[in-house]
Amino acid sequence: MWGKVRKEGCPQKVDKLDGYFNAFYYCRMKLVDIAAIFNVTKFAVEKGLKRFDIEAYNFERELRKSQNKIKRKENDRVRKQKEREKKPLYHLVVKRILKDPEVLHILRQVSGRLNNDEQVMCCRYIPCLERIFHPIPQVASVNLGTITPSKTTKIVDYEIRAMRSILIGVPGPDILEIPEYLNNRDKQSALKYAESALKTAGYITSDASVADVQDGRIKIISPTELKNLKNIHINESIAMVNAPDQPALCDMSRKEKIRITKSWLAQNKAAEKAAAWNTSGGTGKKGKGGGTININDRQAFSAINGQ
Repeated sequence: MWGKVRKEGCPQKVDKLDGYFNAFYYCRMKLVDIAAIFNVTKFAVEKGLKRFDIEAYNFERELRKSQNKIKRKENDRVRKQKEREKKPLYHLVVKRILKDPEVLHILRQVSGRLNNDEQVMCCRYIPCLERIFHPIPQVASVNLGTITPSKTTKIVDYEIRAMRSILIGVPGPDILEIPEYLNNRDKQSALKYAESALKTAGYITSDASVADVQDGRIKIISPTELKNLKNIHINESIAMVNAPDQPALCDMSRKEKIRITKSWLAQNKAAEKAAAWNTSGGTGKKGKGGGTININDRQAFSAINGQ
């Protein structure tokens, strides 16, 4: 009926679809922009493209999603790079300064006057260490009623080492002034600032900027302060411990040694018994080794092994 009524000069419906096709695939326009040009809705454009070839439409959409994801990552990288350039990190600026052989020569002349070797090492730039693996607290937790001072000291030492793994050894902020004095051939002032940089050397986080350090918002932690912090944590932790340390075997009497040895053997047997799967049940049949095998466990293991 439609073929008889329609005149040959009337515009074909496929013309608008061709426009959708060209705009979407060849010009790579968005559906919203295509809809604005043809004065239709976004869903009308999507419906026309899907009816034309739904597989090609889905492929193009997934391709654009992956390309847009790559573009977003690149834009994010460029944005962070610009932020770092506006707000440079302190340890990166110091690292660049320490590559100057004249600055290193000035620091070596002054380092002989210091007695703190750790501060001298900080001025040679200690790179950021990798993060120390920290166990899951629920699994690694212990009973406070049975923990001893020696074990507490080991735990605190581990926590301090984990904290130090995100710190970087750097000289003090006066290191930033040395290159300018060396360019002006003022060696005495350069030596003065080098000594001050060595005396204020310590540890800092990797995200501290130059402005944060110069304005005092982030303080460089000296090695002495770090050691004092460790001692404070150890003393406070030991104060909460009630169980005393066991004496060494050489300090025990023969009776106490026998008792401790029997206790260790009993713990070993209990651990072996708990680890053995064929001793988990209390009822069932006798196994080859004489232990009682739980029937439910036997069925479960048989199912796993395909028996």
